[in-house]
Amino acid sequence: MLTGKSIPAGCPISTKCTPEKAAKIYTKIYSPVLGVYNDKTYDVFGNICEACATEDVVKYYQLNMCDPSFQVGGFYTMEYKPVCGVTEDGELKEFGNACSACTSGEVEVYLPTKCPKKLKGQ
Repeated sequence: MLTGKSIPAGCPISTKCTPEKAAKIYTKIYSPVLGVYNDKTYDVFGNICEACATEDVVKYYQLNMCDPSFQVGGFYTMEYKPVCGVTEDGELKEFGNACSACTSGEVEVYLPTKCPKKLKGQ
């Protein structure tokens, strides 16, 4: 089950993360998250601080990055362990496992679970 982490006032990793600092410092650290707004729409942000410095973002989900050793069209195990891939155009798409998501050529990051049903793309 996917549970997002609520964002309290300020950045959850540091209360010193302001929009200004996020723009200058923290955006250099790439650790992608899916930020969810009040209206249940979402965007992919470069890191937690960038998401929490954005107005109306109320939750975030840590995204996993595809392993660069996975090759498009490669052969991998067919275990069923669903993931939610974030496509290049920002849509959420469910895959049977991380290998199938990352070798599809459609995604570079994914949630390690099924796609949330209540979210809608920007």
